Amino acid sequence: MEVAARSIDLLALLTRVAHETDAGAFVMKEIGRWLGKEGLDENELQFFLESTKAMIRPNDQTEITTFFDAVNNRKAKKTVVPLWAQPSGALGRLVSKDPQQRWITSTISCLFRYHDERFIKFVLCGLILQHSHKGEAPLSEYQLGWHPDTLRLGEVVNKVVHSNWLHIANAGLIGSESECPRLPEELFSCEKGHNIESYKLSLVMSRLTDPPAQVIFQSEHLLTNLVLWILWHFHGRLRVVISGRVVYDKVLGSQGSIIECRVSKFCVKQDEGDCTSSKTTPTFDMLDNISGNMKLIFRGKYDSQQTLMSESRVREKLYHSPFQYPKSSRNSISIQTQRTAQEILRWFVNLKVSEKAFGSRLDFHISLFPSSKSSALDLRVGDLLGRTPGLLNMQCGELGRAFVVFSPPRETTPPIVENFMSMDSDYMASSGGASDTFEDRPEILLKYFPILEGLIQHVRSSCKCFHCYKDGPYSSFQFDENCLQYKAFMEVMLYLGHGIADSFGAPDASHCGEAIAGDSGATAILLDAIEGVRMNSQAFDGVVRWNTLLSTSTQIFLGCPPLDKLTDATYNDASVDTSPHFMQHLSSSVIAVQHGGLAVVAPWLDISQHLSCRGCFQFTIAEGQLGLPIDKTSNGPVLQQPAQDTVVIETQYTEDVGDYASRNKVPQHASAGAIELLEDRSECFCDYVLLSVDETRYKLLMRVSSKSHSRMVDPSMAMLKLASKVFPVACGHTKSLVAVVPEQATAEMYEFDELLGRWGDTTTKETVSSNNSPGASESPSEGENASQNIASPAAIGPNASVATRATEIESAPNPHQLRISHILNSSFKYNTALALTHDDPVFVNRGDACLQCCLNQGADYEDTGFEQSNARWIINKVKSPGRQVPRTRHHLKSTGLREAVKAGKKSIPEGNAGPQDDIMVLDE
Repeated sequence: MEVAARSIDLLALLTRVAHETDAGAFVMKEIGRWLGKEGLDENELQFFLESTKAMIRPNDQTEITTFFDAVNNRKAKKTVVPLWAQPSGALGRLVSKDPQQRWITSTISCLFRYHDERFIKFVLCGLILQHSHKGEAPLSEYQLGWHPDTLRLGEVVNKVVHSNWLHIANAGLIGSESECPRLPEELFSCEKGHNIESYKLSLVMSRLTDPPAQVIFQSEHLLTNLVLWILWHFHGRLRVVISGRVVYDKVLGSQGSIIECRVSKFCVKQDEGDCTSSKTTPTFDMLDNISGNMKLIFRGKYDSQQTLMSESRVREKLYHSPFQYPKSSRNSISIQTQRTAQEILRWFVNLKVSEKAFGSRLDFHISLFPSSKSSALDLRVGDLLGRTPGLLNMQCGELGRAFVVFSPPRETTPPIVENFMSMDSDYMASSGGASDTFEDRPEILLKYFPILEGLIQHVRSSCKCFHCYKDGPYSSFQFDENCLQYKAFMEVMLYLGHGIADSFGAPDASHCGEAIAGDSGATAILLDAIEGVRMNSQAFDGVVRWNTLLSTSTQIFLGCPPLDKLTDATYNDASVDTSPHFMQHLSSSVIAVQHGGLAVVAPWLDISQHLSCRGCFQFTIAEGQLGLPIDKTSNGPVLQQPAQDTVVIETQYTEDVGDYASRNKVPQHASAGAIELLEDRSECFCDYVLLSVDETRYKLLMRVSSKSHSRMVDPSMAMLKLASKVFPVACGHTKSLVAVVPEQATAEMYEFDELLGRWGDTTTKETVSSNNSPGASESPSEGENASQNIASPAAIGPNASVATRATEIESAPNPHQLRISHILNSSFKYNTALALTHDDPVFVNRGDACLQCCLNQGADYEDTGFEQSNARWIINKVKSPGRQVPRTRHHLKSTGLREAVKAGKKSIPEGNAGPQDDIMVLDE
């Protein structure tokens, strides 16, 4: 009674808006949002709720109570600064709050264990209509299919079932060991189970809503979908007898009814083969025990074509393959595909990260062949990944043949003028002229990965499809989903994609049937890796892109569409100026993806922490819908949340300050002039704004403010900067904070206040002529790979005078501008400074070098990139900067924390920020 009194009657709320209670108004708002988002009519939803009210009541077992507690939990939880996550108000969750409607959520969740949305819709519609005709003759399957109420219920039921999958089943609430509707261990069944057809299942459920005193089910196998539903919704005693042995006997409620399931055979475990059944479709009997006499109520079928084609929709373990092969070649092909994927992934993670070319996204150039020069500081692709993929440590068996993972195809003789028009498509493909459409990708990759070609040749002998059979052993690869060659190729891509998702931190995978399984973006990752050699057979390099790997990982973990279908952030707009410096301002990075009740966020979005290129390719998992806190109440923060279930959140480009910087020149120190470093005491503030720019796209704006300046800053640029041209400086001298500006150089000193308003001006860039050959070595991240072209302080000598150092600097036609920060005392200030330096070289002093060596190295560095700049950025910071999350200016004034920030009291050790330290409040 107490539960009923505290709950919300959804049907009553639809007939009258309950202004008198905050809870009622909140639920009405959530229902209104859901109706608008799904495009449904309020009257249709009301008819659905009227038809389903108080039909069934889940029992009170601990598992069921825990499940509903998890579904109804709507507490906001912080993820990565500044984003929080909160479970959505979708109808699949809202109905679970109403005791008279919550059976809908539990019934759908139980059926998702073995069936898809279409099957569940038939069961739910049949159950509702059979119950509405209770006391009359049951409706036939034909009558149900053409009943007017079936058409009226169909659209709402579709939306409700999909809402349950998106926000409950796929969100992991029925994927965990403690909260998932699953059979007890005593009732072991094979993976797919043995399931009753939808019409008979709805009829049985309807009979069991008001069960006889004793019901007996007789079958050859355990009827898994029925028994699981009974465990959650029956209030009497359940007994299961298999081959004469009582394996389960439990009282589920206070009713005196008894259900007994008598089964003749135990299920066979997966490694023992397939469950045996009769040659025809097996049947079951539903019997009523009346005074000791057994009366047949009806007979039905199970394991029919309908149930065998209906797949489970709960989350799966990583590296689970849905592909099916003929029994004669099943084991052989499975070993070949898994081992092939393992070797390709091992080759990929061992590729060396080379110099980072100019770019505006988090991309890394890679070398396809090992270099003769290597050191322990060299980065490899595996170092960029968040963790080691589990596929690399699996026992996959042997290929039984020698293999080569990667090898560029033999060069084709270029066509001459006379035969250019007769040039065939094979030459176009080999010369990089082939398109990268999905259908063309297998053909392209087979040319560059001999191990894949060997797999196709091995599988071809077992395939009897039309294309393979007609041409014998010499048939070519065909894009045919029923061909074993195609299946084997796609299974390799599936394992490879799961390995990437595993490395990003995915604990499991969204369900994926054979019909849609396979690529998930893995082919795009391999095409990026061989991009350079495809365009130029002599250039053995490629690229690893954050957006490409993130797209693959989110497709597998979240079950969402590819990123290129949700956002154009991965493309450059050809209609605008595409010069590198213009595009570096306009380009944006994807930092979060949300799909239903799950979301992932890039951890490097929080620039108040220490950042590194090592392990940067990973994500943080958020349970619920992402949102930005816009206010704080006693019950927690109020979030601004996206309106759609599937959303991509991008960063906004850094605001240009070129006009201010050109009009207001900072004082310069000429060569041979003395300068001194000071501790930076500037105040900094930060707030965030979430803007909708498209149906599935949102922009997260980070506004950084100081005493005199306010600027929009792209936080992803800090991570991008660490990927290129960041050189740590160290020397053996006394750590002096005074130095003399080298000859042919000028120096500008900046506190964070002026740094925020002036850095990022790129007007001094000069395009390099084609005669200049690139030779500068770049560092993937701070302290990981220092440049070899910078003059070493040790070479000058520790005892050399300042004058001697200055005279040893080579003269330059234009003086280098050394832009020097004072000593920054927080990671936020340091990372913001990095984000404002763009593609210019940056020298970082963490207190390991004297100021004179920093100036000399900056002045001596020669930029050999596509565009050169006379600017050299020297960032000075403390050895171990504290993690300080700045507040907005308004919040500091209202809470009196300004003095605390001045005194450094809000500076906290890295990684130890409490929940209250990460709340961002907007100025507005």
